[in-house]
Amino acid sequence: FFFVCDSSAAMTEKIFENQVDPAKLKLWDAFLCCNTGLYLDFPECIGCSGISECLCCSHAYCCKMGAPGLATGLAKGSDDICRIGLYCCEYGLKKPRTCCLGNAQVCCQSTQVAIPPVPEVPITCAYCFLACYPKFGCCVSMSEIRKAPASQSM
Repeated sequence: FFFVCDSSAAMTEKIFENQVDPAKLKLWDAFLCCNTGLYLDFPECIGCSGISECLCCSHAYCCKMGAPGLATGLAKGSDDICRIGLYCCEYGLKKPRTCCLGNAQVCCQSTQVAIPPVPEVPITCAYCFLACYPKFGCCVSMSEIRKAPASQSM
């Protein structure tokens, strides 16, 4: 599984739709609203792609083998005020719907962020592959973290 790079007006829904398979992502580092994992599926891990929005700004980029390019030139979707693209990256202004939301993969590193938290990016705490919250463990996959109850006592 890797990002499918496309130009979509409904970027928020797309942010986590094509993320790295959580079962293949080992939690490496996390603090509250953001996490970083190690992704070692080869050759899918080669390249980079990401999509994010922060208040009224949106951004997407993609440089992966076999992935279709992003929009080129000026574009406008249902939520966009304006969007400009140059095949491998896009920048846009849109009606704000969240504070901050993002998902990126650069080679073997995959990072997600969400303020406020969403189910795809739960509140987590980890350092050097040692997860402390919401589940304690070493080299825990992100799918295991997402299944852990948030009220788990330590």
